[in-house]
Amino acid sequence: VQTCALPIFATGSTNNLLDNVIVRYGGGGGSSSNIDIDTSSLIISDSIVEYSSNDGIYVNGASPSIIGVITGNVIRNNNDDGIHLYNSSGSTITGNTISGNGDYAIHMSRDSINSTATTSGNTITGNGYNGIELAGGTLSVAATWVADAPYIARFSLGVASGVTLT
Repeated sequence: VQTCALPIFATGSTNNLLDNVIVRYGGGGGSSSNIDIDTSSLIISDSIVEYSSNDGIYVNGASPSIIGVITGNVIRNNNDDGIHLYNSSGSTITGNTISGNGDYAIHMSRDSINSTATTSGNTITGNGYNGIELAGGTLSVAATWVADAPYIARFSLGVASGVTLT
């Protein structure tokens, strides 16, 4: 297992994999997190992401799979959110232990609420807020939200006429 900090996955990169790595002590000097993702092709599995001065994992306009395989990822002790989805769709967040983060276990920006993000099989404990933050906005596509923790509407959250939320 190798210890590293601040991997950045740029738009257009493909077939990226972080498997069985430890990423810690990032998030300073202009970076928002231990892992910044700006791509649509990344799998993070069986890894530890911890001690960021900001978010553990920051997903910006991408749709990676953040998947725990076998024993899953441990995302812990980051100052802000464990996982922060910004303007992101289609992320898969499963089988992780998300704990001890200073803010939300998972944050979804107002631009991410109309995504097809999937969360399941996660263990969420000991965070500032043990839930999935929805940063407001209007849901404009039919959605089924299933999670291992409550959804928390931080700002006004609406559902457009004719749209079903279950």
